[in-house]
Formats: sequence, C-alpha cells, structure tokens
Amino acid sequence: MTEEIKKLPVAERVEKKMGMARYMNELYFQVANMVMKDPRWSKLPSYTQTSAITTIYISTKEALNEVRHQNAREAAEILETMSKSNEQTGKVA
Repeated sequence: MTEEIKKLPVAERVEKKMGMARYMNELYFQVANMVMKDPRWSKLPSYTQTSAITTIYISTKEALNEVRHQNAREAAEILETMSKSNEQTGKVA
C-alpha cells in the first residue's frame, strides 16, 4: 500500500511562505471587487475592463508604497532627533 502525497492548496502555500504575495493577491481582488460594482464598468469593452482593474491596482499599490516610504522617513527623522538630543545631554540609552 502506498501513501499518496498531496500538496496543500495554493492559498495555504502562499500564506505560509509568502506573506507579501498574499497581501498583493488580496489587494488585487479588493480593487477588482470595487471596480466591478461600479455600474459604468459593465458598459466598457472587455479589454478596457481588465485594463481598468490593473491600472487601479498598480496605482493603489504605488500609493501604499509611497505612504510606507513616507512613514519610514518620518520615523527615521524622529530617531535622528532623539539621537541628537541624547548626544547633547550626554545620556546613553
């Protein structure tokens, strides 16, 4: 008797190994869902429907990346300010 080895479903494999892929997948479907609910979307030709979803997805992803970059920059500035104030007072954390 041989045991059959089954792979996990793709969703579980992605979830366990690639958190960012899961995030990107969820972002794409949220954008698609939002666009497809718009009544104007169904009046577009099929190639434009796909293009609209993809364009909005890419711009949303880029906007989120910019927000993350901005937050990282602000955090770095705060840490730099704290570091400078510690140097002036001679305190060591």
